[in-house]
Amino acid sequence: MKRLLESVLEFRRNDQATFRERYAHLAQGQSPSAMLLACADSRLVSHLVAGYEPGELFVVRNAGNLAPRYEEAVADSSVAAAVAFGVEYLGIAHIVVCGHSSCGAMQALLNGRDQLDDPSLKAWLRHGDEALERLRNAEREVAADTLARENILLQMEHLRAHPPVQKHGVRVHGLYFELHSAEIYVYDPAAATFVVLDESQVQRLTES
Repeated sequence: MKRLLESVLEFRRNDQATFRERYAHLAQGQSPSAMLLACADSRLVSHLVAGYEPGELFVVRNAGNLAPRYEEAVADSSVAAAVAFGVEYLGIAHIVVCGHSSCGAMQALLNGRDQLDDPSLKAWLRHGDEALERLRNAEREVAADTLARENILLQMEHLRAHPPVQKHGVRVHGLYFELHSAEIYVYDPAAATFVVLDESQVQRLTES
């Protein structure tokens, strides 16, 4: 807590004046270019990785970067509400699902949700169950990092089925952050795998 409060003080002392005009403008409204659905893991710092300035990225974070199926939105409406607000009211045209290696949520899924004591966490992680089932049905080696990548694909499918996403033709992308190397991978549908995000991938994503 002390570190958090000291960082706030540092912002007030060193950066507040620099950003005051920008925030005064943003107080009138926002128009982010994309929505990022990322894991809440403290090691995944979205603004550091993506390099966004205030007002440019609409961020939603939770344990496991999960997006419940739209049919289950009544029970778990937070992500659905964010998607609806971002797409319908902010005009967001791109949603990015970002998972990462060494994810505690994925390890918990792999170990079995029934092993968890907390009922809210046990219930929440069910939105990743299908990713684990797919890997096991395919008889692939199931490790937490493999599950993290499969989970990204599952959550992308969930998001594409949300009515606002379909209505406005919002494009959904997948990113995977490898903690050990600080490398970022993007899902390439043509190759059906995650590939390093380089200049050619940026061009493909922005032109297609």
